[in-house]
Amino acid sequence: MESADARSAVLVIEIWRLGFVSDFVLRISSAAADWLSRRAAREPHMDGTDARGEQYGILVVDDEESIRQGCSQVLSKLGHRLRTAPDAEKALVMVRELVPDLIILDLKMPGMGGMEFLAHIHETHPEAVVIVITGYATLESAVEAMKNGAYDFLPKPFTPDELKLVVGRGLEKRRLVLRAATLEKEQQLIRDNFATVVSHQLRSPVLAAEQYLEAVMFQHASTMPPDLKAKLDRVYARLSQLSELVTNWLRFFKVGGALRPQDLTDVDLGVAAREAWDMVLGKTSSPVEFVLNVQDGTPPVRGNRELVVELLCNLLNNAVKYAHERGHVVVRVKPEPPWAVAAVSDDGIGIPEDDLPRVFDCFYRGSGEIVRKAQGIGVGLAVVKKIVDSHGGSIHVTSKVGQGTTFIVRLPIAHEAPQSPSAEMTRAKPAGVAV
Repeated sequence: MESADARSAVLVIEIWRLGFVSDFVLRISSAAADWLSRRAAREPHMDGTDARGEQYGILVVDDEESIRQGCSQVLSKLGHRLRTAPDAEKALVMVRELVPDLIILDLKMPGMGGMEFLAHIHETHPEAVVIVITGYATLESAVEAMKNGAYDFLPKPFTPDELKLVVGRGLEKRRLVLRAATLEKEQQLIRDNFATVVSHQLRSPVLAAEQYLEAVMFQHASTMPPDLKAKLDRVYARLSQLSELVTNWLRFFKVGGALRPQDLTDVDLGVAAREAWDMVLGKTSSPVEFVLNVQDGTPPVRGNRELVVELLCNLLNNAVKYAHERGHVVVRVKPEPPWAVAAVSDDGIGIPEDDLPRVFDCFYRGSGEIVRKAQGIGVGLAVVKKIVDSHGGSIHVTSKVGQGTTFIVRLPIAHEAPQSPSAEMTRAKPAGVAV
């Protein structure tokens, strides 16, 4: 039976934690309200301008003066910033000055042709919406223009209403692209703000308290009464759990989104699995046997090495946590073009069928009694899913209650990459023993 003093010590920690969490929730709520008001101020109007009166840049490229003048008369009435060019060479200069949102381009022009100009724009300004116009309207030219990045096709002659209709569709696409980019930036800002608040308002004081308590316990270890030591051990355990909670929160909100090209490298899944395996062995005393099997000729994947190791660590930690005593955890790496596959299996308690659809939900820990008693907050698998998604891969889980669980990760192989060295099956010694 837990003593009243021990319950009081734990209660102090819980109240202290709730105080920080309340302050954290208020800060995040305020940041969310801020974001919503700023987003509303940027909502675009249907006439092509937004709430702040900004306009869209349109460039008309055609060697026929009548076409340039006609487009100018129709589109200038919509309030857009409009420029015209008689040929592709002059248009390239204007593109650098105007950075247009939409380009109306004639395919048949002297000098640089419309197709060549279109290919150049698609490479240097892929965000620009290009509408192709030509008097030589054939299916072949339309298909070729679309392949080179054109958004739409308008045959000559065309009416003002037809021009406004196709330009309206093009600008609507541009609005959606801009809006998606803006939302992505705002979501990243919220994630960064969240991480900052958690780090300063929760993580720092928790780590300080944990370190202070550890120092006190070490300093008075020889004179501390057993009952007091037991109480402080419980407090220290709660602090450690809270520290892990904060760390996992930070990882969940920091991981995700598109990976930067400079962060990518060729990652050997077999080597990454060994590294993750060693990290897990160093943190557990559970008598679980590991088996690592890397199939010969498995090619590397293109990814962020640190994140790939982290996702394998999370899967291995999960397998160890729910494995039976003296059970087995098996990692199999093999090629399955265009993927490289890593499967992490255990022969543990398994996952009920009703829980399988939600195993990757953040903070979801399942409904079983054994699962609820195990330490953890249900973030590890959510982080795994975000890492896999950010690499353009997939993850699948199969499980049977009482028989075990297998997580199968597929990541895209690196193109024209050298194959990894062959590796034979390696059987681990009991956890905690170096291999």
